[in-house]
Amino acid sequence: MKELLNSSQMKACDQYTIEEIGIPSLVLMERAALSVVQEILKDHLPEKITAVIMAGTGNNGGDGIAIGRILKEQGAQVQIVIAGNLEKCSEEMKRQMVIAEKMGISIKMYDDFLTQEYNVIVDALFGIGLSRPVQGIFQSAIQWINKKKVSRKGVAVYAVDIPSGIDADSGELLGCAVQADKTITFQYGKPGLYMDMGRLYAGKVVIKNIGISSQPIKQAKIKPDIFCYGPEDIKRMPCRAENGHKGTFGKVLIIAGSKNMAGAAVFSAESAYRTGCGLVEVFTVEENRVIVQEQIPEAVLTTYKDISDSLEKLKRSIEKADVVVLGPGLSLSKQAEKLVEYTMANAMQPCVVDADAINILAKHPEWLKAKKTPCIVTPHMKELARLSGKEVSEVKRAHIATAKEIAEYYDCIVAAKDARTIVVGKQENKCYLNLSGCSGMATGGSGDVLTGIIAGLLAQKMPLYEAACLGVYIHGLAGEAAQEKFGGYSMTARDIIGNLHNIIR
Repeated sequence: MKELLNSSQMKACDQYTIEEIGIPSLVLMERAALSVVQEILKDHLPEKITAVIMAGTGNNGGDGIAIGRILKEQGAQVQIVIAGNLEKCSEEMKRQMVIAEKMGISIKMYDDFLTQEYNVIVDALFGIGLSRPVQGIFQSAIQWINKKKVSRKGVAVYAVDIPSGIDADSGELLGCAVQADKTITFQYGKPGLYMDMGRLYAGKVVIKNIGISSQPIKQAKIKPDIFCYGPEDIKRMPCRAENGHKGTFGKVLIIAGSKNMAGAAVFSAESAYRTGCGLVEVFTVEENRVIVQEQIPEAVLTTYKDISDSLEKLKRSIEKADVVVLGPGLSLSKQAEKLVEYTMANAMQPCVVDADAINILAKHPEWLKAKKTPCIVTPHMKELARLSGKEVSEVKRAHIATAKEIAEYYDCIVAAKDARTIVVGKQENKCYLNLSGCSGMATGGSGDVLTGIIAGLLAQKMPLYEAACLGVYIHGLAGEAAQEKFGGYSMTARDIIGNLHNIIR
């Protein structure tokens, strides 16, 4: 698990390192510069580098000047360009300018800068503290960087800590921003590098340890509220008892599918099995009998014809289940509404609520509010908007905040699906931000697969919040594996299921 720090939290760690530990800020600046140079030299031979350092007047600019100095020492050609008012330079920036001048490195102001051909551009205009729209000379400098990147093949842009023009906390585009190929950030990832427009502008994100103290976190002086998983977190999978049987690993009831919508039930059922549950029962309409039996013969099947015979059967199925899945392909019919209402009123075991069940509950929020089941709700952006009563555009601007509102009001876990899925809960003081996944997963049935994965983890007694977080992470990794094999254009939801065995063993 990796914690992400927002700008104020990162500054607190930085300040503690300087004032309490006693490591001078210029030492940290030198370490930061060295770490950026290491990344540049992974991609370019030093003697073939012609670099321009676009520096602001704060400490980010000081990092940039130090980067230019070290590159020159390695044999690169370097031009340093400063944008902004020199009277507003930080003390560290002034010191770096003096050092660079003594070493004979050319420093020019942006207004006097005569452009030439470069193959490396370093963005050191703004650090993580920027919170206002970019204007004036800084806007011009950013536009120049982006134009060079587009117009000349082979130009590589490196952002120092964060692409200038991106909000470090939200990923919001502050007017305009540098389009980096690689962003080298220090000590901790910043949420804005992975969210909203930030993930599109940051390029490859590299986190470098430069010795900033984590003591404020260990002492609980600051409490990071966003975290993500990495490959090491696969070990969170439930243990498999060698003497276990199918009852040991839990029974999942999947209430899903409607006429001409059998696939959702099949995908959820197969995903639950592939994630390790012991038994799956599919509860669906009679019209889906043959398809479900042919596609997933391992599943127990219960079918119904109409409302009159469905609720009594559903009662028996719920009583036997350890986990309930409600909603994939269920439709918005009156019959589906009855199934959702009954399940919310009677199920006591963990429930994963998805797709059509979410849309039904958006029309009948009192059912979700009065539920007896501890549940995980998995809406995409439109479904989250319906649940919250907001416009999609508003939800996208406040992705985390909206999900937290829903989780708080309905006392549930919310896995809000998007290019960057987040997971929040009423009882949780942190937000999980998922970094796995790929564009190929934007395909029909992908959400049904996620629902089944989460249910499979719940069936093996994993706590709700952890099951939602790990399920989202595994889903994304399996999607990446599928895209690697089939390509982003050609992969399907079934390919995600087919790669689960490559992720969990």
